[in-house]
Amino acid sequence: MTYLALAFGLLANPVVKEDTPKAPAPKTASVSPLADPDFSIALRPQSPLLGFIGSDYQRLNIVFLSVTREAQDHKVYDITGYTLTRGTQTPFTGKLTIAKVSRLKQLNYGVDDEMKGKVKAEGTAASDYELQSADGGRFTGTMTTQWFVDRSGKLQYDDIDIASDSYSNNQYTGQWRASAASSPQVANWGEYRIPQAGDLDSGAAQFFPADKYKANGWANFEPTK
Repeated sequence: MTYLALAFGLLANPVVKEDTPKAPAPKTASVSPLADPDFSIALRPQSPLLGFIGSDYQRLNIVFLSVTREAQDHKVYDITGYTLTRGTQTPFTGKLTIAKVSRLKQLNYGVDDEMKGKVKAEGTAASDYELQSADGGRFTGTMTTQWFVDRSGKLQYDDIDIASDSYSNNQYTGQWRASAASSPQVANWGEYRIPQAGDLDSGAAQFFPADKYKANGWANFEPTK
């Protein structure tokens, strides 16, 4: 898929400059002005988050309880939730900051074009995040969320392509430190798939943990779709 990069707050009127146009560019959708887009809906998980921590792919259960845009800085979102690892539940709070918004140059309408006429714009938002756990640990990294603008001009969570075997959303890639002095461990999570999951994910039509990692918290895993 081809994306048109936008500066935050300029979603309504993207401009592409080319020194030597070789062919007409795909038409972009006509969008109502979204000078101050609120990504809260897109950032709130719509399904259980799948995650792992460490090189042995230990299962990480992470739950978001709230995602709220800050009143003073609309690029920043406050997040609350908790993690559940090896039977231990730990609350966390943190912030996510929108760094870059991109818009698809060609819209996706889903299976049998069922969303045709219902989508004005579609794209992704890349963000940085930092989540501080109550036990002193910290998650940091980057994430990407998929969004679309419906025909009424509202920004929505993008599940248009959910029927696809490879569909995923809200993909978090980063690391975990138990303390400032400790070594970082990889910690990734997301909806429907986990980014950079290596040989953990053996599923074809959907995420499914490989048998050799079942002992690392995945023995009772049940697919989400």
